[in-house]
Amino acid sequence: MTTMTMTTAPNVSFPIMAGKSISEILRNLPTVTSGLVQRGLASGSAILAVDNTASAARLTGIEGVLPDGKRLAHPLIVLIEHAEGEVVVSEPRFHIHAAGDTEREAVEAFRRIFASYLPFLEEREANLGLHLRDQLAYLRSSIVPA
Repeated sequence: MTTMTMTTAPNVSFPIMAGKSISEILRNLPTVTSGLVQRGLASGSAILAVDNTASAARLTGIEGVLPDGKRLAHPLIVLIEHAEGEVVVSEPRFHIHAAGDTEREAVEAFRRIFASYLPFLEEREANLGLHLRDQLAYLRSSIVPA
């Protein structure tokens, strides 16, 4: 069974690097500290330090087709975490995420959520606060027609 959730947090900012390869983006990401997990990069790979948990995580890139005739405008860096029989895919800038029983299910759920969040925010654009307007601009720069 695939569960889907979406949340955002304004604490982390990653630059959009359109036109760059996934490995170039991974090499240029800053170090992030979030909760018990500290993520850094060395030679394009994720380094993890986790306190007393049995989870495993890595940064990777996704690109290509999204649902509803959309596609990603540029590679999107996501964190994939395996913990307690579940896989969570999370976008580090606004922490949009999805979960599934397998990595493939979690990535597909993430694609659906990421793509569906754009029209959700667009319908409410007149009433959005600053953080959600930033999120809307980010989604508009990340999602284009297929």
